[in-house]
This record gives sequence, structure tokens and C-alpha cells, in this order.
Amino acid sequence: MKTINIFLIGLFFTATFQSCSDAYEIDPGYILTEENTVKNVDDLQRLLLGAYDGGLGYESAVLANAYPSDNLVIGGGNAGQGIFGILWQYNAGPTGSISDGIWNGAYGNFYAVNRILKKAETIEIKEGEEATKDEIVGEAYALRAYSLFELVRFYSPNYEPSTPSGYYVLEPLDFDAENIHAFPRNTVGEMVAQINADIDQANSLIGDDQEDVYRFSKLALKALRSRVDLYVNTDESLTEAVSLTTDIIAAKPLSVPQDYFDMFRNDKNASEVIFKIQRDNQDGFIGNNFRAGNGAIYVSMSYGLEDKLGNSDIRRDVLLDTETDITPETVSSEQEYVIGKYVGRDANFPGLDDYIIFRSSEMQLIRAEAYARLGQFANAQADIEEIRTIRGSVATTPTYGDMTTALDDILAERRVELAYEGHRFLDLKRFNKPVERTATDADINRGAQTLPTGNFRFTFPIPQGEIDRNDGISDSDQNPGYNN
Repeated sequence: MKTINIFLIGLFFTATFQSCSDAYEIDPGYILTEENTVKNVDDLQRLLLGAYDGGLGYESAVLANAYPSDNLVIGGGNAGQGIFGILWQYNAGPTGSISDGIWNGAYGNFYAVNRILKKAETIEIKEGEEATKDEIVGEAYALRAYSLFELVRFYSPNYEPSTPSGYYVLEPLDFDAENIHAFPRNTVGEMVAQINADIDQANSLIGDDQEDVYRFSKLALKALRSRVDLYVNTDESLTEAVSLTTDIIAAKPLSVPQDYFDMFRNDKNASEVIFKIQRDNQDGFIGNNFRAGNGAIYVSMSYGLEDKLGNSDIRRDVLLDTETDITPETVSSEQEYVIGKYVGRDANFPGLDDYIIFRSSEMQLIRAEAYARLGQFANAQADIEEIRTIRGSVATTPTYGDMTTALDDILAERRVELAYEGHRFLDLKRFNKPVERTATDADINRGAQTLPTGNFRFTFPIPQGEIDRNDGISDSDQNPGYNN
């Protein structure tokens, strides 16, 4: 018999919760254990903020999209960081692999949220606390939907309803030798149905006045649903995506250039931000996945991506670190394009930045793609032209007279606008395109130039630890290509 391999965060959150919101100042030494269990709304709040603070696995999603794509090359200071991803040599094991991190991060958050939802049924509710409890429960449902969708994105060979995906169980569980569980894989259709059900539950509980960008709001729920709709890719889902993103863009218009720069480089302007994770110096530094604190460059921007950035494009100033006091001059050079996104707020904390999960630019790109796939080419073209104009892009927008022209151009714009935000590799998969690195980039990346369209490595393997310990998944259930 096998026991399941899941990070079960449930009752073991050490909180540094001020970083989630100044509105919730929680004692950072507070630890929830079996002896100090969840009894009231304040305890439940602590559990929720812990799930926000450490459970979304966004860093793994960023790296799993960046390393295997065409946006990175091996840096001059690389000592093995990300090499297996860049060379498409990832596999189902060992523990600590790129696939393992995404899987365990999603399920760690998933089971933590399940415990929050269960505890919410039994805690003491004082007069006047019902709305707060509902808000907590609603946000927990939103976090669960987000985690489930990450599993769909990375572990489904395609996004057809009948395709095997991850799995879900809606109760908190204890995993030990006497308590064996078997969880077979659900289909994409089943996972999406549960995701949408959780979004609906969250929407019914989260208040209309929730506007904190560090918490799930109703606007963030619309953003999550829009992203899901794009992957589902039916006329019905795409029509819904157009409606939802139109609402979001009206509420959060695209940032002007200086605000755009501040949004990424200074963490100061949230005019376009829908939902993000706040980071302080007690948290992981996302930029340190690209380079070391001493400035050694693990990975740098590919020549292929740099070629798409005109000098007038504000995204060049964000994506490239050319003039900050954070990167030593001995590291930054014309021969190496140092990544500026997540470069850090100042020289004292290089690599420390908030992480933006949803913002209006992505929503406009979702709407443009939905329009194109629905055959509304003029609307799709107008959306892309608006983004390029406000960003100062030099790209020429072709006339969208057919599906191929429209989608190719939208994919090109997504590459630039959403670089290093957790989309590129899976975008190539969704659009049925290969990874095609330039000859210069391939030479830097040890000759790794092309991952052909439809290659099995566009889908990540189920971690071997899960297969070894879950009675519901066997070697025969592994994603194609990883059992050889």
C-alpha cells in the first residue's frame, strides 16, 4: 500500500502576516498547532493569511515557464541553476525537480485551504463576525480554485475535457500508515467544473467592497475565471471571457508608462494591479532565481526576446537592467542582457519584489485572443494596437484578416508584455507552437534550439513521489513520454 506525497500545511503555519495587509496585524510568533487549534475568527484569519503568504507556488510557475521557453539563456554566473529546464531534461524525479515544486506547492495550498473550510464550520462566531467569516471562507475557495487551475495548466497533456489532469478531494485528510488514500486523476473537464464551482462560491461570499490588491476580490475572481475560460477555449467560455475582461479593463485601465515602470521596479503604483503577493525581507526573493545576491547572473534575457524590444518601449526599461544601482557594473555588460523584472526595490535587497498574479494588461490580451478565436478580428486588432501604443512599442500590427495572422501576432505580444510572469512556455503549448530559439541563444544554451510542436515535454510529469505513495495513481497513469 502507498501513502500520498503531499505537503500538508494545514495546522503548521508560522505567520509573518503583516506582509499580506496592513489591515491585519498578527503576532508574527503565533503558531497554530494541534495544541493551539483553530477556535475563532482570528485563528481562521491567521490560517488564511498563511495560505496567501506562502502557499500559491507562484515562483515555481514563473520558473517553469521561463526556463524551457525562448526567453532565457544561461548566464555567465550560472552554476547549474535551471539547467535541466533550459535543456528540456526534466523528469518525474527526484524530489526537488521543477515538476515536484509545482505539484507540491499546489497541493500544499489546496489541503491547507481545505482545512480552513472545514474549521470554518466549527469555530466560535461572535456577534458581528459573520461577514468576516464569510469573507475568509470566500477567499479560501478562491485560493483553492487558483491552485487547482495551476495543476490543470501544467499537468494536462492538452486542455480537452476528457484529458487526465490532477485530482481533487474536498475534505481535509490525515496521511499516515493507518489512513491510506487513493486519489485517481480527474479529467480536465472535472477539474474545471470544480474550479468554476469554487469561484462561484467565492463570489457569493466575498464582499463588493473588498479592494485590497493583496487579497482575492470579486475583480480578481473575474480575472481568474477569464484565464480559465481562455484555456477551456469554447465559444461559450470565450464569450464569457470577453464580457469579464471588459468589466475588469473598465475598472482598471492600462497603466501609462511611468506607472507601468513603478509597478514593477518600485512596487509603488497599483493602478493596473488586480491581485498580487506582497513580499518583504522575511520572504523569498523572486529575483534571486535569476541571479545571486552578489550579482552573479544565473540566467539572462535571450537575444531573441531582446530583439523584440524597441528603445521607445517602456517594457525595455522594465525587462532590462541597464542603469540601476542594484546590479554591479562588472556583471552588467553589452554581452549579457540582465533581467530587470524582479531586480529588487533597492541595493539592500536585490531580487526582492512583490509578485503580480493578475493585471489589466493580461486581461486585455485575454480579450484580444478571445475576440480572435471568435472571429471578431477587428476587435482583437484594436486591443493589441492599444497596448502597443500605450507601451511605446515599435511593432507593426498586421491586418487581422484571418485566424492565423491574428493569433500569431497576439502570441508575439503576450511574449513581450507577460515576459517572466508565468505564461510563455504554456502559451506556446496552447497555441500549438514549438520553442524556437535563435542560433545565438541556442549556442549559449548548449545547443538546445528547438522543442518541436506537440512534444511531450510541453507537459510536466506527475512527480514520482506521488506515484510511489498514492494508491490511485500508478506508473501507467504517468503523462506520456515519462515512463521510458
